[in-house]
Amino acid sequence: MGLFDTFRRAKPAPAAAQGDIDRADALIAQGHALEDAGDIAGALARYREAVDAAPLHARAHLNVGNGLLALDDAQGALDAYTQAAQLKDRYAPAHFNMGNAHARLGRQAEAMRCYRVAVECDPEFADAWVALGNAEDDLGEWPDALASYAKALDLRPDYAPVLVNLAGVQRQLGMTGEAEASCRRALLLDRNLAQAHAQLGKIMLDRDDWVEALRSFRSASQLDAQSGAALAQAFHCANQMCDWSQRAGDERQLEQFVAQDAPGLPPFYLLSLQPTALPVRELQHRAAQTYARSTMASLLAAPPLVTKRERGTRLRVGYLSADFHEHATMHLLRGVLASHDHAQLHVTAYSYGRTQDAMTQAARESCDEFRDVAQLSDADAAARIAEDGIELLVDLKGFTRQARLGITALRPAPVIASWLGYPGTLGEARLADWIIGDPTVTPLEHAREFSEALALMPHCYQPNDNTRSIAQLPTREDSGLPAGAFVFCSFNQGYKIGPATFDVWCRLLREVPGSVLWLLPGSPGMAGNLQREAAARGVEASRLVFAPNLPLDQHLARTSLADLALDTFPYNSHTTGSDVLWAGVPLVTRTGDAFASRVASSLLQAVGLPELVTNDWRGYFELAKALASDSDRLARLRAQLAANRGSAPLFDTARFTHDLERLYARIWQSHLEGSRAPIVLEP
Repeated sequence: MGLFDTFRRAKPAPAAAQGDIDRADALIAQGHALEDAGDIAGALARYREAVDAAPLHARAHLNVGNGLLALDDAQGALDAYTQAAQLKDRYAPAHFNMGNAHARLGRQAEAMRCYRVAVECDPEFADAWVALGNAEDDLGEWPDALASYAKALDLRPDYAPVLVNLAGVQRQLGMTGEAEASCRRALLLDRNLAQAHAQLGKIMLDRDDWVEALRSFRSASQLDAQSGAALAQAFHCANQMCDWSQRAGDERQLEQFVAQDAPGLPPFYLLSLQPTALPVRELQHRAAQTYARSTMASLLAAPPLVTKRERGTRLRVGYLSADFHEHATMHLLRGVLASHDHAQLHVTAYSYGRTQDAMTQAARESCDEFRDVAQLSDADAAARIAEDGIELLVDLKGFTRQARLGITALRPAPVIASWLGYPGTLGEARLADWIIGDPTVTPLEHAREFSEALALMPHCYQPNDNTRSIAQLPTREDSGLPAGAFVFCSFNQGYKIGPATFDVWCRLLREVPGSVLWLLPGSPGMAGNLQREAAARGVEASRLVFAPNLPLDQHLARTSLADLALDTFPYNSHTTGSDVLWAGVPLVTRTGDAFASRVASSLLQAVGLPELVTNDWRGYFELAKALASDSDRLARLRAQLAANRGSAPLFDTARFTHDLERLYARIWQSHLEGSRAPIVLEP
């Protein structure tokens, strides 16, 4: 039920109101009839006549506001609702609808304040509690939203959509069991509630239960065929398990959704998509822009939170992430944090992750300050950053899992940079002023498809920690590998392994006698699906070897047993690419047109092996086969990689950190000059 239906027949104002109340009420009734017939403009005309008949009749002004809001005149509606609230004391519907008008204008904080007045005026006003919870949820005020939804459900226990909203907040607060119970209760009330299935899918993802997540997202997509978000999530889950049974149809439909600027499609899930009608960078930019504007409109419209603070002698840099723990981001970043020149930079880490471990402690020890903002709302976390006087805030998440871009949307620092976590544009200039890349992943000729200005590192955008240890080398037998086999490897997650990539891998297995392909088992179902796909391509399932998960130092040690690493496309190896090169294994890649498909090329350039970069599947296959068939050539490459590892830019953590600090200084200088010209840092 919408606001127009809920409150249009509110109780009339007291007869003491000046004017012809009876005539005004009759005109309002006529307006309702016209509205029911679909004539909103005619209804609005009657409501205005009612105001003329009884200028102090609050309900007449309320209905004028409803009509204006239905015609998308939110400011006019707000004026009418304000008049109604002034005419009638504690008029809850007027305050409620003032909140709706503010929300339509993108002023969520003002909307929240109005909803709070509405429930103070009428504590039994269930829909106002719901709207208040929605506003608090949008602003990251999750404990308050939890209480508001609970109050709404006390008043209307069978309000299934609110149970779904409650589940979303419980999930944000780490209350996974409670969130699942709320979703399942909603589904008992309404089995066909698409958003309940979608929310349950997110909860299952939090548990890494990809099978149940896929089932839930498919149900949501089938129940709401216009939900691009549910389809994108189902697409990602299926890809993670290498279930390609519906991939072709999903890709076509998702591309159509992007072309139609459908709201809510998570951009990260589209990085594995190979479009046919739209250029890939255009598709990713449009998807990011639409997602940002459709999911963060109120935050993007809020005034920046930057506070005035006297500049010190050091640039105040903040790193914002959920991943200051045992995670790929920290594996890459740890060396940089430890190498920063604190005479030049004041470094603060802002962590909203819920996991803390030895890596978290390492980050604490490397930074000047470490702030845990996991329990803070987006607004409070942003306020903390602003109060700290951060000048350059570096967001390490982008659109990746558990990201909280609501914090950066509130602009808590004068300069914001996107780096490392998300390989692409965020699509909305307010979310980041700069993207840190390099001449390979973000060449200047690609600048048009980025909402951010380009800030290019001289060699590679990706850092590495050259203190990472490698355990003692195991034997092939210990690692489950055939002693005399040629071992191809790829330790990427399933969502990066598409049918086209697997076609080439299987062709290599067919044409390189005695070879095997070494993989991680990934999510449940992935191994079985790949074995079936291999058999369909004429490759025995036994030639796929799945490695159990191990601690990083042990994984790096066993990786060195492989002969040749094979990259994925269109989403390249990122951290996994650096891992295999650090372990001394050459990597063959295919480069593409987007950031995500150019990362391995950047890694290979920075480690001094550009000859391993190919431009198409034919070149990729021929190079990999040639290396597998020429042991001397492969041995020379391995020797070159071993020699380069100690001196090449890719693994020179101190040089990388120094370059990054020079880039930060250039970014800050550009800010002071008011320039957004691309920055290309020379070696």
